[in-house]
Amino acid sequence: MKQFYYLIITVIFLLAGTYGLAQDCAQALRLARAIYDQGRLQEVETYLRPCFSEKTGTVQKDMMVEAYKLMCLSHIYLEEPDKADEDMLNIKKTDPYYRPNEGVDPAEFIALYKTYREEPVFRIGATLGVNFSRPNIEEVTTITEAQTGSKYTSGAGIQLGVALDKPLSLFGNSDKWTLHSELMIYQLRSFKLTQIEERINPLTDEIKRNQLNGREQHLSFAAPVMLHYQYKKLKTFSLYAGAGLTPEWLASRNIAIEKIREDQPSVPEKNYELNNNTIQLSASLSTGVKLPIKPGIIVAEIRYNHGLTRITNQSMAYQNNELAFDHGYADSVFKVSSIMFKLSYLYEKFIPKKNLQTKR
Repeated sequence: MKQFYYLIITVIFLLAGTYGLAQDCAQALRLARAIYDQGRLQEVETYLRPCFSEKTGTVQKDMMVEAYKLMCLSHIYLEEPDKADEDMLNIKKTDPYYRPNEGVDPAEFIALYKTYREEPVFRIGATLGVNFSRPNIEEVTTITEAQTGSKYTSGAGIQLGVALDKPLSLFGNSDKWTLHSELMIYQLRSFKLTQIEERINPLTDEIKRNQLNGREQHLSFAAPVMLHYQYKKLKTFSLYAGAGLTPEWLASRNIAIEKIREDQPSVPEKNYELNNNTIQLSASLSTGVKLPIKPGIIVAEIRYNHGLTRITNQSMAYQNNELAFDHGYADSVFKVSSIMFKLSYLYEKFIPKKNLQTKR
């Protein structure tokens, strides 16, 4: 029980010490502001020493930024550019999201700020979403003639993976262009098919109908690479559009299929593994919104992938004999297109640095 009391007392003293340091820094800031306003610039750094003690980590971030800002302004007007550079670098390290107020802050301070890299070096995080896919049939292959009502319909799937952003400087803009890449470690696509067939009863000459119902699924690993352009930046979010290519490795493809026959026993549903071309390529277009949530951003995106390569070819149409004989189904030649809805969270990594072209 005594150990518990000792622990409580220790925590109280630590909190009191932290509060005391914060109070010391707050008081130092008040005095430093007054000294600065009086034009006694050489003394500002001395008054701010409590904010830069060995236990600086206990001082609030905004107080540290203000302390470095006062020092930076003092060194600017004292014509000590190297020290002003060091102060600005410390501001950026303390709070990478700090932005000067152009309506209030001195022009010299704003000009110095603009010589430092503002964008993160990269962003990294996770992405999760749903997709709706359907085939683009190029060559129809059927064992029996498909009748009116035969169709393909979109199916839902999911994808998850990791994402990486690298801000780029293109065409004189360092805050509008981003190279975006992903590694989809799990991507499941699906679509449904309905195939209507007609047959004639040899005894009665009546026309009977068969209906083939199937659900095809693709499991793949994708690595899209896209270029994003920020076309609108508002106070709380920004809008962008993107274009690129999506290579993928189609790991597996299967179909769950059943055949319902009029006046005859149906063929029950069964799952079959299908053949496919492994390497696929799609053209990708996207648009979305980026919402800053420190220390990163949330990205909501709509993306359209248009298949450029064939999932199958004609030589694969009848390779699964059981599927052909029992269900009367053959593979058509097709590509796949899909629409994706994705959410991502990307952590921003900053490495403050003075731009090379602006170094003194």
